[in-house]
Amino acid sequence: MRVYLLTHTRDEEDLDGFKIIGIFSSQEKALEAARSLSGKQGFRDYPDKFNVGGYDIDKMFWVDGFG
Repeated sequence: MRVYLLTHTRDEEDLDGFKIIGIFSSQEKALEAARSLSGKQGFRDYPDKFNVGGYDIDKMFWVDGFG
């Protein structure tokens, strides 16, 4: 199963500006949610900062570590 994570970031350096908006069953539903929020306070000044990423359920992403 694949899900789609919708996030919004005002400033890449400011983690307080990073928001997880929701997890959706399709990319279309995630994009629809982004469109519905793009005119609202906190989002309208950064309309191009929404991101949709597709993720498979029950799959690890950091298998080699990092550092």
